Amino acid sequence: MSRLRKVLVVILVFAATGCAGASGDRATYTFDPPHGLVDVDTPELRAAKSAAGIEECPASSAAASTTDPPLPGIVLPCLGGGLDVNLAGLAEKADAPLVVNFWAQYCSPCRKEAPLFEEVHQAIGEKVNVIGIDFQDPQPGKAIAMADELNLTYPQLADPAGASRAALGLVGLPATAFVTESGRIAHIELREIKTLQDLTGLIEAHLDVRVPVIPSR
Repeated sequence: MSRLRKVLVVILVFAATGCAGASGDRATYTFDPPHGLVDVDTPELRAAKSAAGIEECPASSAAASTTDPPLPGIVLPCLGGGLDVNLAGLAEKADAPLVVNFWAQYCSPCRKEAPLFEEVHQAIGEKVNVIGIDFQDPQPGKAIAMADELNLTYPQLADPAGASRAALGLVGLPATAFVTESGRIAHIELREIKTLQDLTGLIEAHLDVRVPVIPSR
């Protein structure tokens, strides 16, 4: 029997489209607190993850970064099974900057921007590690199905209980953290990233990584 990870989840309540937002570019999606149990590692999810071609979660250092502000010292499971990951030790172990995207399958803006992260992953994955975190999502199977549909292959963690919410000041989805090689959070973008140029511009501005022109897929 596979190891079960059943954790308390704060489920998001949304409008018929899956997200309830405010007007303007800086749309905010609010959290509501009904409770339930979510298992992100089952035989079915493992099979779906493998079929989708999602890469395995990276190893992480047990030690927290000493930079300020660091990623929080929170251990999250890998979506669909795999290594548990200590967020605070990701950059140190990878020896490269990180782009960490918080998303969920019910979030329409998340769906729109996700292919941009895959383009960056394919183009400069040796310079910048792209990682997704399926955040406060009551249906991990649908999350993996979305990744499969959009051909997202970069590693995916799961934070069904929203453990990283307070530490990172997340107020809604999508959100993207840009983390330096030393583990310092250089910037958190609290809105949808709409173009590949916007994403590569953020990488260059906050991670000091030169990004070549990436042909659109």
